[in-house]
Parts: sequence; C-alpha cells; structure tokens
Amino acid sequence: MSAGPAGLQPMLRLLQMLPAASRAQMVRMYGQLLGDQLHSVGVALGNLASPPAPQLVDLLHKIAGSAAMMQDQDLSLPARAMEAALREGRGADAVAAWPAMEAAAHRTLAALQALEGG
Repeated sequence: MSAGPAGLQPMLRLLQMLPAASRAQMVRMYGQLLGDQLHSVGVALGNLASPPAPQLVDLLHKIAGSAAMMQDQDLSLPARAMEAALREGRGADAVAAWPAMEAAAHRTLAALQALEGG
C-alpha cells in the first residue's frame, strides 16, 4: 500500500480490498469527480455571495459525503466544516477553511494517482 497521511490510510485500505479492475475504475471515477468538484468550489468561492448559492453548500455536502463513504476523514472533516460555516451564514469562516480543504483534496488526489500508477 502506498504511504500517505494517516487520514488517508483507511481509504487506501478500502480501495485495496477491491478486485484490481474495480479498484482501477473506482480510483479513476473518484479522482475525476473530486477534481471537478474541487475546481467548482474554488470558482464558487471566488464569487461568494451572501447568502451563498445553495449549489455551493450542496457541492460541499457531496464532497464531504463522498469522502466519508471512501473513509477519507482527511478530506471529509474540512469539507463538513466549510459546509457548516456556509449553512450558518459564516461565509468568511468557509473561505478561511478553504486552504485546508483544498490541501486535503490535493493529498487525496495524489494518493489516488499513486494508487492508479501502482
């Protein structure tokens, strides 16, 4: 198994349990989806309105939920924090949490890429 942050190890173990063909498909699908979602969040935060667009809150909810289902707490926790901040009208807190979530997403993407290549 590829080394990575401790928060990513459960996700990597989960993926390693899948048959090789299923694992490859899941890694590609999750990586593509996460990459697209990450880009969309970045764009939406650049145009953040008050109140935030419901689509942004929904997108963060999807990212957090997908990460949790993949056992990726490293990403799920900051995504949930951003979602909660926006739901509670704390847009500045959500923007401040973005670098942590973005970094976690990039760690996840790097781990998926390493798994796909390995």
